[in-house]
Parts: sequence; C-alpha cells; structure tokens
Amino acid sequence: HGQSLWSLIDDRMRGRWKWAIILALALGSVLGVLGYFTGKPMFESVGVVKVSPPGIVATQTPELDVFVRNYDRIVATQMQYMKGQRCLQQALEDEELSELPFTKQGGAMRVLRNGLHVAQDRDSEFVYVTFESEDPQIASTADNAILGAYIRLYAKDGGGINSTIEELNDIVKQQNRELDSVRDERQKIATNYDTSEL
Repeated sequence: HGQSLWSLIDDRMRGRWKWAIILALALGSVLGVLGYFTGKPMFESVGVVKVSPPGIVATQTPELDVFVRNYDRIVATQMQYMKGQRCLQQALEDEELSELPFTKQGGAMRVLRNGLHVAQDRDSEFVYVTFESEDPQIASTADNAILGAYIRLYAKDGGGINSTIEELNDIVKQQNRELDSVRDERQKIATNYDTSEL
C-alpha cells in the first residue's frame, strides 16, 4: 500500500534487470535485422532550380521594394508550378518517361504526385525537386521529366523567373530614366520662365 509504480517494478524485477536488458537488446537486434531485410530500398533523384532575387537597380522605388518583399511568394509560386497538374501531365508526355511501364497503366499521375517532393532551401536561392521511387530508373527519369516540363512551360528561354525579374528590372530602370528626363524638362521650363509653379 502506498508504493510508487517505480518501487513496485523495482521490487518485482530485483535480480532480473540484467537478463531483461540482455533480452531487450537481443530482441531489438533481431527486429532491426528483420526490418532491414524485409523493407524495400528507396531511390531518390534530386534536381535543383535556382530562383534569383531581383538585382539592385540604381534608384529604389516603392514598387521594387514590394517586389523584393514578395520574393518568398514568387518562389512558392514556382514550387506550385512544379507540383501542378499541368506540369505533371506534360512530364508524362516526356519521350523517355512515357516508355516506362507504369505510365501505360492507370494511376500514373498518382505515382508522380506521391513520388515528388519540392522544397525551398531557406539559406540559398535553390529549390530542390526530388523524386523518390523503389525503381532507380523511375526516380531519375521522372525527376528529369518534371524539371524539363517545368522549364518548357514556365521558363522563358530557360531563364524562368529570373528572366521575368530581369525584365521587371529593365522596366523599372527605363521608367526611372523617363522620370528623370521629365524632371529635367520641368526644371528647364521653370528656369526659362522664372517660375516654380509647375
């Protein structure tokens, strides 16, 4: 009466601890070996996509500041493109992937969805596109097909989001030049007519 659970266990196991530990170790080893030999090995193929942030322009604007703050959303959008139905459907039409038996059976899209993992590396500009399968050929071919489909569908001339960023930078620079030109013209007019009311 009033004994703690630990005291009760200690009382019952007194003199038997050594054998209990040996039995547990032996049983754990047997189960570990059994699990190793009965489990199916999985193969991974990993591709990398670099999504660069916008470059620095001479004149910062509120619009560009918003664009920089939204970089994570841009990366998340690219990741959704990679995992999307359109990209995976295009991947299934890849010449090498379409020759594999699983693509000719029902559920090929499900196989692609289940095997695909897309993750952003928070310490770099890389997005890792990983495909996992029991068959190394499927892992490699599917990963290449998905990356190829993404590039064809969403990357302009192979540049992807980086091309879009460069185009936006060029637009910002051009607008800044035009704004500077308008300001210069305004200043000339104000000087010629000796007025500041423009």
